[in-house]
Amino acid sequence: MPDTSALRAQTTDARLRLVREAVARPDVKVVSTDIFDTLVWRQVAEPADAFELTGARLRAADRLASGLSDSAFAALRREAEIEARGRRMRDAGQAELPLADIYALLPPWVFAGHQAAAALDVELEVERELLVPDLDVAELLTAAAEAGKRVVAVSDTYFSEAQLRSLLDQPVLAEIPFEAIFASSEHRLGKSGGLYRIALDALGVRGEEVVHLGDNPEADLHYPEQLGIECHLFERRPAQLQQMLDTERRLGGGGSVRAGADLTALRGKVAARREGAEIAPALRPFWDHGALALGPVFTGFAEWAQVQAAELGATHLHCFMREGAFLGELIDRAGEQLGTAVRTSPLWLNREVLARATIATGERDELGPLLVRRRTPTVQGFLASLGIELALMPRFASHARTRLDDPRTRTVLLEAIEEDEAVRARIIEQARITRERVVRYVERLLDGSDRLTVVDLGWGASAQGLLARALEQGGLRVELSGLYMVLHRGAARRVFEGMQVRGYVGEYGAPATVVDAVVRSPEILEQVCMPEHGSQRALSDDLEPVLYPSTRSPVQNAESEAVRAGVRAFQAEWARYARALPGRLSGLAGEADRLRPLLMRAVVAPTEREATVFGAWMHDENQGSAAEEQVASAELAGGLRHLDPDALRRLPMQEVYWPSALASQVDATWGELMTLAASGAIPWEALSGEADTGPFRIAVSQGSHVPDDQRFSVVPRRNRFGLSFVRTTLTASAIREIEIRPTLHPAVVRLDFLEVRCHVQGADEPVVIRLDAPQDFLRLRRVNCFVLNPGVFVVNRPDPILLLDLVPDTIATVFRVDVSCGFATLAMGDMLPAPARMRGVAEAGVRVRRLEHEVAAIKGSLPPGAVKVLKRVKRLTRG
Repeated sequence: MPDTSALRAQTTDARLRLVREAVARPDVKVVSTDIFDTLVWRQVAEPADAFELTGARLRAADRLASGLSDSAFAALRREAEIEARGRRMRDAGQAELPLADIYALLPPWVFAGHQAAAALDVELEVERELLVPDLDVAELLTAAAEAGKRVVAVSDTYFSEAQLRSLLDQPVLAEIPFEAIFASSEHRLGKSGGLYRIALDALGVRGEEVVHLGDNPEADLHYPEQLGIECHLFERRPAQLQQMLDTERRLGGGGSVRAGADLTALRGKVAARREGAEIAPALRPFWDHGALALGPVFTGFAEWAQVQAAELGATHLHCFMREGAFLGELIDRAGEQLGTAVRTSPLWLNREVLARATIATGERDELGPLLVRRRTPTVQGFLASLGIELALMPRFASHARTRLDDPRTRTVLLEAIEEDEAVRARIIEQARITRERVVRYVERLLDGSDRLTVVDLGWGASAQGLLARALEQGGLRVELSGLYMVLHRGAARRVFEGMQVRGYVGEYGAPATVVDAVVRSPEILEQVCMPEHGSQRALSDDLEPVLYPSTRSPVQNAESEAVRAGVRAFQAEWARYARALPGRLSGLAGEADRLRPLLMRAVVAPTEREATVFGAWMHDENQGSAAEEQVASAELAGGLRHLDPDALRRLPMQEVYWPSALASQVDATWGELMTLAASGAIPWEALSGEADTGPFRIAVSQGSHVPDDQRFSVVPRRNRFGLSFVRTTLTASAIREIEIRPTLHPAVVRLDFLEVRCHVQGADEPVVIRLDAPQDFLRLRRVNCFVLNPGVFVVNRPDPILLLDLVPDTIATVFRVDVSCGFATLAMGDMLPAPARMRGVAEAGVRVRRLEHEVAAIKGSLPPGAVKVLKRVKRLTRG
């Protein structure tokens, strides 16, 4: 009796589990498979993309008409098939035909006078090179044949059986002993028109004795099931992948088709891996993101790092922690796949440690740059990063929690450090100790070498720059290079400092659309790579890292590990195909251009599911801070409704990490609009219109030492809801009152919310004044405007002003205010000279009195608010 144990063994492809069980049954005599997108897939996004490659091959051989582009030939080839099928349908009532009938419609001039038959052979050659076997389906069919089953193929195709056998005569596929291949082109009937009946009759079996596998719900399920055949759907593109592909195609901007330039089918394979099917349902969205969105990018980066290491002559790569733990793992796996000897080690140094190590004099010019962080540190936090206790500078005890974006406190503190010899000496000594440890640590890593190659996710290669400075100050000469996934423009400084820094997906800010998007919202990438421990705060005397405790929740740890598991699944599948089909798949190291749309989509155009699950993640500030913030807080969505898409993406990182995740919460169309703008298809400015009420101005009206440049003026833009938003930051030594001048022209102004975040001395969090209920706006003092309704102001004179007193809400000196305002405006015409304006008012009074007579009969049914408005307008127009 045939051995069917191999058929019952587990497969890496979860879609085939039930198929294997069915094929192993003794009553099943025949195993049937579809060919395209089931047994094999092409290395292009769509089957018709092969025509453009055929055109390129013909042109290279001087067999294509002069001036006829590859894409033009592809269009002709597509139209020829449509025309040929249309003629066949008119003549015979069905549209199945051989490839020769299609090429017969293309005249010799298309092929520069050569015969179409030769071009047909070129298309077959291109198709053969594009085909990649599905390893799991091929293994299933081979095992079925070894178990005594008869193996056949049934395909709707213009290729003949002989052509199909020729295409399948290659590694892996040639091992499948097909008894017969039933092609619709030869029998002139498709799967929906009787091809399965022809196959059953030719094989002499009943439908109940056949198991069929295919990817088309109609052709491979509906019709064969009517004949009693047991059918299994082999879905190539799950819905979430198709949604990603549609968006990536728009972000990719099109371009010429290349062989091997598509990962669609392989990503579909990864989506069906057994690990994904077996993971907890709550973690499946995270696994999918790692497998389908980030997996190809991280896998390509790992391969690229291996290739770059070889070009640099590096035998070892050192990965900055904390992200380095995961990056190093992927790079080592890539080395195993590529057969290289380059491996990685964690590099326990970060910006906080290295910044301290570079201090040489303790002067303000040297300490000032250390304040540049995502969120400016407090006095106490900054002193701690320098190794100084607050007790050594008691005069700042009352300002321990004051953030150093207060220019006065910052200046006084840096001056005090510079003037205090004991404090400066302590800082310099702490820096010397840290620097010596860094030097000893790097010497141990180098093990006699004079080359150090570091790896990180990237952005500005600032840690590499600090490391180079610390080593130079410590007297250690090292050739320092860096490999990064993405580098913004600032990384060019490292080049000017004499170092090599290279970026994979983006380099020195180019391409700008991709780099700007990733650097604006890198938090998901960073959190995916984060291990469970906190960041590094020091290097001990025995050169071990001293870590902050982790602040991440166990749930987020599990979710990020699920993303990493998905990335590993893609890398494993990629490596499996690379081993099984050497030379067939082009490596990813040189394919950053096709991976950019994948990374960009994940950042600027997340699916609704991605935005929901990842938007809830917390991101730690790092650099000595244990504070965390939600990546995309839904609490912001109400205020964001006043923004336009361009203003949303420009919100400072201090307010929202991931604006794209909030887009769909603001407006269902915004996600698509932002995708189109990010791709360059439409300008950002086209998504809103300029308001016709003139500049919106904000300034400090009462305060001390207010710089002349602390005045904000901008012409606001209206979004598609007719709403506008402005935001600015003002600083001074002391701020007691701010003024808002909402319009330059006569207008009706409705304030929907006004938020003023007051940064006060002695507190690390701002005092927030928020006016959003209608009665809240009554606290605003008014000049040259009047209240129509709470929150609604009529501007009827030049230079209207709304004033907000900050003193009642703040108990300490306010040194900075962040002002945000959501509003709507309606212009009431140009400002007129006084006589003309009075004539207009008189005319308006006549119209109002006429309206009074018209509504007199229904006045009793009017709401009180409307009656009040009529009375107010009446008084205005009469005096």
